Amino acid sequence: MAAIMALGWPAYSLAYQPVDRSALLLTEGEPVDLRFHTGETDAVDDYHITDYDGRVVAEGRMPQAVQGELVLPLDLPAGYHEVVFTAQDGEQRIGLCSLPADDLASDGFLSIDAALSWLEKPEDQPDLIKGMRRLIGANGLARERLSWAGLNPAEERWDFSKNESVRRLYQENGIGVLEMFHDAPGRFGSAQQGKFPNDLIGVSISWSVVASRWQSLWAALEVWNEPDIGLGGNQPADQYVPLVKAIRYAMHSAGAKTPLGGGVFAAMNTNYLEQATLNGLLDECDFVSFHYYGNPLGLERLVGQYRSWLERAGHSGTPLWITEMGQARLGVKGVRPELTSQRETAMIYAMQAVEAKACGVARVFPFVYVDYSEHNGRRHYGMLDHDRSPLRVLAAVAEAGRALSGMEYIGDVPTSMIDGAARIRVFEAVPDSKTLLVALYTGRTAAGATVATPFSVQQVTGVDGRALNLDQGRVPVGDGLVYLRVARSDLNGILETPTEAMRLHRISKEAAAALPSVSSIVLQPQLDVDAMQAVSTRGYYLPKGMERLPVQMRVNNLGRESRTITVRAPGALEETIMIPAATCETIPMDIDLSVLMAGPAGDDRIIAFSATADNGERIGPASLTVIPSSNAEGIADHLKESAYQFQLAVGEDYRWETNTSGSMVFQHEAPAAWGFRVSFPPGVDRWAYPRFTLPQEVDQSRVTGVLLRARCLKPAVVRLMSWNSDGETSVTQFPVIPADGEWHTAYVPLASYQQFVTQKPGQQALSKLSVGLNSQSETNTLEISDLYVIGK
Repeated sequence: MAAIMALGWPAYSLAYQPVDRSALLLTEGEPVDLRFHTGETDAVDDYHITDYDGRVVAEGRMPQAVQGELVLPLDLPAGYHEVVFTAQDGEQRIGLCSLPADDLASDGFLSIDAALSWLEKPEDQPDLIKGMRRLIGANGLARERLSWAGLNPAEERWDFSKNESVRRLYQENGIGVLEMFHDAPGRFGSAQQGKFPNDLIGVSISWSVVASRWQSLWAALEVWNEPDIGLGGNQPADQYVPLVKAIRYAMHSAGAKTPLGGGVFAAMNTNYLEQATLNGLLDECDFVSFHYYGNPLGLERLVGQYRSWLERAGHSGTPLWITEMGQARLGVKGVRPELTSQRETAMIYAMQAVEAKACGVARVFPFVYVDYSEHNGRRHYGMLDHDRSPLRVLAAVAEAGRALSGMEYIGDVPTSMIDGAARIRVFEAVPDSKTLLVALYTGRTAAGATVATPFSVQQVTGVDGRALNLDQGRVPVGDGLVYLRVARSDLNGILETPTEAMRLHRISKEAAAALPSVSSIVLQPQLDVDAMQAVSTRGYYLPKGMERLPVQMRVNNLGRESRTITVRAPGALEETIMIPAATCETIPMDIDLSVLMAGPAGDDRIIAFSATADNGERIGPASLTVIPSSNAEGIADHLKESAYQFQLAVGEDYRWETNTSGSMVFQHEAPAAWGFRVSFPPGVDRWAYPRFTLPQEVDQSRVTGVLLRARCLKPAVVRLMSWNSDGETSVTQFPVIPADGEWHTAYVPLASYQQFVTQKPGQQALSKLSVGLNSQSETNTLEISDLYVIGK
């Protein structure tokens, strides 16, 4: 997700304005008088009430408005509704969520990405926060955004007024805050010309002040946002992790016990994660967070990849939080989305929550509470519309939190047993409970759709929490996701327990490794980035002929006492230095590149730094990843010339789908980040073009071409194929690399092969991408080490 920036406040457009927007979250079975400002003393219009499916369930004539205020009496069952005011100048729709009286969404699993600090004006925040408390329960958190530069614009200057009031409102309403930031005061400099602050002494002092004042307002703190993509300046993790270490020390020095979250990853970038490990990220974090905007059924695989990374690093039990989750919807900025779009979005958000719960994710934060558009109004989010009125996704998120609260995943019903089912997760509230919760997902919204189940169903609840009736024994699944209550005995012999989700769920129950003591010494290795061929999240591309690498090792003493520190690195002389308290000293180090070991990618090299202190204090490791020029093969030159670059995380397996006339297996060997092996039966046209879905964080308006490094082991024509957001296909009529078993780099401008010169409004030129082949042999292998979309 691109960074949310503070926006101009949207104006209300409804003639009928709710007096209290929190009142739009009703309580099931409790009569209520909804009050509206009308601006007219004689307004008398027709109205009707619709349900989740858009069917009219009640209608009437508006009572006479008195002194510009209208009172509308309502008594609604559980679920989502809309009150539709009709008049000669059109209709106005206001969403209503009728929630059960019991407050079951209280285990903290359902939280919410609120962003009220930046997206809503202060006078509207109280009603919105009061309503939020109904949604996420007693232990849910609200994710907020802090402008650090605005908070502490000068060394002795502080401005808490713009941020503190909303956080105190959360506290008054019993909602904990997950704090997050992704900027820094300019006076702290820029580490290696990137996004992260360079002056870690100043960072520590500043955050000690913030933590001393706000720790009682925080439930948790994330350090930065999506550092692995543009918000991190497209740099490796070696400059991000020192910031995490400095802030952990600052929190400690302020006496704050606030849990600290690191990572905040936008993508499964294996190289970046391994760099983070080598720099000691997991020794500083109470939890690891990441973001997900994909198909709900891809989440299991992604959680598995994160767990594998944590296990390799010796932190398998570290809690995982998804602090942004959801999916963009199409539409027009400032216009309430259509019914079909709302139903689709509601289904996806709810099923993402189901999958996260099954796979042992500790907390989820659906994005975003209030209306928000980005990419020049082409992508839209929000559980409330532009008039702060509930949408169907709000009801779906609330019901998912309520239904899953306190639940434990216990297995699946095989999808082969129910025609049309895409996944069937089963949960229980307490061990050996007699009634189970079955989340039945088809992935398709289709009014009137039903399925037959091989077990009896006691109760059916729609995605919004409304009660549904069985249709001659068949279960209504028009929502795409429904919740069933089923007797445990009716699943005997059906429940499948050795699932991948169960493996992940059990790992999540392991005790997290105890974090080592907080260190006052932070290593911060830096290079002359202007002397590099290029810099990317993969590492530093070395210039041709370089045999020795000069490194400036910044040693930060954040503590209150002087320390004597000894720093070591392979291929360099050991260095010892005395550093006064609250001081940074720089040690020049000269690294012999010939002694470096190969890194995780195979064609990279790792410079691992370690240090010891005279008092025996633990000092976290530091590491740099460099890529020799012989292995860059042109990638670096293109990156250096690119005004925009986005490294595609090809290692995110869930983004790939097979597409071939043969039989395809995804497999690769270092230095590849991803690849496939394909075999073809005799007599077929031999082609293989697996499809990669681009992340929505890509700024399509800036992309001019595709940059790749790949190899094909046997004779073939290797082509680039892409699909736009309407599913239309373009393919290069020329091979992009030779198929000779060697690694090759290619830059392919979109204009050189795409058929669609003029894009439709809102259309994405690159929705899916494939590096594939037309093979001349019955078996073949293609591997990719680097894949970027760039803008020249």
